[in-house]
Amino acid sequence: MNPPARPNARTPLHTVSGPAALGTFELGSRALPTARAYELLDAYYELGGRLIDTAPTYGPADGNFHAETLIAHWLRTAAPDGVHIITKAGLDPARPQTGDLRPETILGQARRCGERLGVPFVLVLHRDDPRVGVDEIADAADRAVRDGYADHVGASNWTTGRLNQWAVRARQAGLAPPEVTAPLWSLARRAQPHPEPWLIEADQDHLRLAARHQMTVTPYRTLAAGFLAARHTGRHARHHATTYDTPQARAR
Repeated sequence: MNPPARPNARTPLHTVSGPAALGTFELGSRALPTARAYELLDAYYELGGRLIDTAPTYGPADGNFHAETLIAHWLRTAAPDGVHIITKAGLDPARPQTGDLRPETILGQARRCGERLGVPFVLVLHRDDPRVGVDEIADAADRAVRDGYADHVGASNWTTGRLNQWAVRARQAGLAPPEVTAPLWSLARRAQPHPEPWLIEADQDHLRLAARHQMTVTPYRTLAAGFLAARHTGRHARHHATTYDTPQARAR
């Protein structure tokens, strides 16, 4: 299958990013089944939302790409104008502690995301993979852009040091740079140490790095995984409530 058609040049990142994005971790799951998922997408769009964050692993925990597939169907049938998609590559749900960022994995997943979604997207590498050198990763990410699947590339859950190496390598070699970083960051302080230590949380060094390299920061769990909205009923709701249930968070 050919890469998704794009009528013009790459979409400028400043037109992709916005004040808020719709996360789709539960899209298509029992907590948010198909009919409600489409209602949510419609409502988000009608309220002015234009940025949707997804991944091949989002939806029911069976690895069947439900969230991406639902979004693709909605894009085709509702034909919304000006919607931009962030999706991801490099995460094996069976081993979430680390990514699989071999070049063939990055490019294969970018191609399959393009086939499912049918539109260009921002490709974020979902986890780092320390087994693979940054140079190889940077070259593969650049290839995903040059091959026409991704408009932009970025990283999620990368340490500040490795992300800086990627940015420097891209600048020196004239490659597509990481323009997005998606760290863990919440308005609520945790009640306990984070139970998933492989998730990288934004600190001041990370934010300074993003500013230095002009990266857009798209943090996840900003509402404490739904705890602050008192709306989380997904499969991790109890886990997130235990993590974020503090007097300060309840007061918010």
